[in-house]
Amino acid sequence: MVNREAVPLAIGLCIPLSLVAIVLVQSYGIDFISFIKSLDVLYYIAIFPILLGLIVAIANRNK
Repeated sequence: MVNREAVPLAIGLCIPLSLVAIVLVQSYGIDFISFIKSLDVLYYIAIFPILLGLIVAIANRNK
């Protein structure tokens, strides 16, 4: 069973951390769009099933 207090805590921690990460990325001038465009298509083919499996595992966690 999932603790009901854990979800708001996780969201409350992720929002400020993601905002700080965005500010740091912009201050250092890192361009993720150009990095993603430079990747080979084979990496997308390899990563897609892994991400899809993680999403399905999280969705079926309670069953």
